[in-house]
Amino acid sequence: MKKINTPKIVIGSSLESVLFASRNNCTLILNKISPPEIYEAQDLEAWNRITFLLSMAGKIPMSNKVSTIRVIEEDKKIKVFTSSNRMVEFACEEVFVFDDENVEGLPAPTTKHKNPKRKILDWVNVRAGMLHEFQFIETGDEFVSEVHFYKSPRIDGDHEHKDLVAISYLTEEQIKDHSYSDLMTLYKTKEVMKSHGIRGPRNGRDPKNPEKYKYYDVKLEMNRREIKKLHMDLYEDTGFISFCKKDTYTEKNEYISKLHNYIGGVSQ
Repeated sequence: MKKINTPKIVIGSSLESVLFASRNNCTLILNKISPPEIYEAQDLEAWNRITFLLSMAGKIPMSNKVSTIRVIEEDKKIKVFTSSNRMVEFACEEVFVFDDENVEGLPAPTTKHKNPKRKILDWVNVRAGMLHEFQFIETGDEFVSEVHFYKSPRIDGDHEHKDLVAISYLTEEQIKDHSYSDLMTLYKTKEVMKSHGIRGPRNGRDPKNPEKYKYYDVKLEMNRREIKKLHMDLYEDTGFISFCKKDTYTEKNEYISKLHNYIGGVSQ
């Protein structure tokens, strides 16, 4: 069994947890691999660069091998179990928890979310309707609440062809309901796109008006559905563990802006 002594540990995988570990010289234990999404380009670039720097500094000793984390507050220890059944023990003075998924040994939550909503990401391959100026459409509904467009990784080279992800916020009961299935996501997303003037490629001249073109309809194909937990339960801090809400890390945008200014200066 390997043992590591380190003053402060961060448990999490969000950009906020990575930033906090970097700015406070903490060891980072990734409880899962969950970087920002491909459509969050600026956040994803920041996450990749900062985790690279932390790794080079030896601050992510477990890399992406974590299966389960067990916090033992009375001994001020953390045991990390890997997917290959290895165990590494950390001795530390402080633990900052940004995400409780795959983490055991925490105190009982003061509040558990009742019938919590999940974040649903329906990843869609766009077969017709890939060329347009939109990056983001918000509908105001919880089902297909947001549609994010991003440069398609299915096409090589420099291009402007876009795929999309449709985001919904649903309860467990709604997730099981066919009315909120991935098939219904395709139907609704197609209508949202058409209502914003997005259409497929040209399909010749309109015989009734030769000065106008006809266009193919938008064509969508489901790639996959992901279901993610929106919030961790609420806990009270202890003398050893501090619980951090990722959406309250107010310095994130300022720090990312400074990071990108630095990156731009270096790359020029």
